[in-house]
Amino acid sequence: MTTPEYPQNLPVPQPKSSGRKRGLIVITCIIAVIVIGILLAALGNTSQHNPGNASGNQPVTAQPVTSEPAPVPTPDPKGTYVGSCDYTLTSDFSGNGYDHLIGEIDLHNTGNIGTVDKLRITWPQEGYPPIVAKRTVHSKPGEHLAARFHIAVPSSGNVITLLQSWQESHGMKDGCTYKVTITDTFGTVQGG
Repeated sequence: MTTPEYPQNLPVPQPKSSGRKRGLIVITCIIAVIVIGILLAALGNTSQHNPGNASGNQPVTAQPVTSEPAPVPTPDPKGTYVGSCDYTLTSDFSGNGYDHLIGEIDLHNTGNIGTVDKLRITWPQEGYPPIVAKRTVHSKPGEHLAARFHIAVPSSGNVITLLQSWQESHGMKDGCTYKVTITDTFGTVQGG
């Protein structure tokens, strides 16, 4: 038996694909399109919520920065002081002049705020209450301040004699006392 021969220019018949294969290809393409759509949607949502991935045409909202306020400095009124005292005698020996009790309190405001300072100095009197002088001053933070006292006493009286008597009976100490009391503050707290 002889096999039939096909003419050379004729097309070779191809087997026909079944409908089942064609349906599978269509379903695969649809699934691929759906998966790609989901991925693109996910990428789009990420760039809207992440400012680092946002494109230039999408608005970026700045988030408020919360920080604690700086602590307010606490007023710290304080200082140091030293005092000295003496007396002067008039050169008028007629008894019509005045002698003087003199003194000084040197303040240094070492705090961080201005202070209102009440100053008190006393001169002792043998057998009598001391002579008292008072004064109020304002000192700024870091300020050195010399508060001077000057009290005129009649030279015909015995104020200077009683002071000298007290000093002689107490080993020639000056005997004066000094006191500084901070009664108030003013201004704003310095430093921080």
